[in-house]
Amino acid sequence: KGGVPTIACASRLTEMVQGLTVADALTIRRDAIIESLDGLPPASHHAAQLAVDALRASLQAAHPQERGTLAAPRIYVADAGFY
Repeated sequence: KGGVPTIACASRLTEMVQGLTVADALTIRRDAIIESLDGLPPASHHAAQLAVDALRASLQAAHPQERGTLAAPRIYVADAGFY
């Protein structure tokens, strides 16, 4: 149950954050991911939260000084070529 929704949410989140500032990326909520995927079964909503939590943890670890800063660096996602 968790594998496909988790991958879908993480993949969509990488598309959503591309080009955003760190501050803007930190505002993305679980519901925005679910909506952008045209919904998920209620039992899979945790997959969207997991993606958001992972993003926040990684951004806060990489850019602790940027929290809430309007001039924060933009996020660029490299294509790893895994399809």
